[in-house]
Formats: sequence, structure tokens, C-alpha cells
Amino acid sequence: MSKGPAVINSFSILKIEFVVLDHQIALNVAHEIEQTCFNHYSGIVYLTKVEILRKDRF
Repeated sequence: MSKGPAVINSFSILKIEFVVLDHQIALNVAHEIEQTCFNHYSGIVYLTKVEILRKDRF
């Protein structure tokens, strides 16, 4: 009999975010993450243009 959803401590979620000015650098970082992590773990990489609203803080 199922008790419903359960938390499995063996799994965890990791989120990495970064902002770079150069698109090629973003591609290089994404490729490195893919080569280093995705052979052993599932993952998703999003590349998108962003606008910095508080440039004095960036």
C-alpha cells in the first residue's frame, strides 16, 4: 500500500546560473558542463539573452 509521495535523500537538485557578456564564453561554459556532468547525471542547459536592470550591481 502506497503512502503517497516521499522525499528521497539520495536525489538532489542543483541549479547553476551565470551571466556573461560574450556569447562564445557562454557556449564554452555550457559545453564544459555538458562534458563534465551530463555523462553521469541528467541535466538541462538554457542559454538566453538577458537584460541587466541594475548594472551598477553587476
